[in-house]
Amino acid sequence: DPKTVHFVTALVKAGASAIAIHGREVGDTAQQPAQLDRLVGVVKLLKSSSSIGVPIIVNGDMYARNNMVNLRRRSGADAVMLARPALYNTSIFRKPSHHRVDHDGEVYYESQDEETRYGYDSKLLLSKTQVIRDYLEHAKAYNGYVKNVKYVVCEMMTNRRTPTNLSSFMPAEKFSRGQTIADVCKCTSIESLCKMWDVSRSSVASHASQADSGKESVD
Repeated sequence: DPKTVHFVTALVKAGASAIAIHGREVGDTAQQPAQLDRLVGVVKLLKSSSSIGVPIIVNGDMYARNNMVNLRRRSGADAVMLARPALYNTSIFRKPSHHRVDHDGEVYYESQDEETRYGYDSKLLLSKTQVIRDYLEHAKAYNGYVKNVKYVVCEMMTNRRTPTNLSSFMPAEKFSRGQTIADVCKCTSIESLCKMWDVSRSSVASHASQADSGKESVD
């Protein structure tokens, strides 16, 4: 851990404006649990160092909203970073309605219980079918590259990247029309993907209109 502080100090002196730290080390496999207890210790050590004055971001196995909240509280980290959990179900970012935001953008809740009761079965989460449909609407509106879009849809459909100790909490989902990864792989266009997932022309047109109006406002 002192080596980590020394390394992070060097990064800050070199001009880093924020530091992200993952709970896995070189040699750990993606299926092994992140070493979150050690990560908490490292972040606390960094926060106690007068030479570290930049935001610390934590990463690793936060597949539920309460995972994110609790890790920030335990470690004192300034923010969290997600990769695989965001692909598993992007609606993990949905916030409870009972909160306020201060002038700095910080979110506050009416109680600690309100903030931490959203686990793997959170009512905030949308179905995977709905998440995929929403994603395809955006992909169509913004002219996504079909191979990249297919990859993301396939990742959303499976839990293959989920760490072994968490897979029982996040089972693979059966989809409304029996769609499979093999079906997605056969698609050659975003239009065919939209048809498979019942993404209507009207909803895509609405997203496209919003995208165009956004560009106009920027100009």
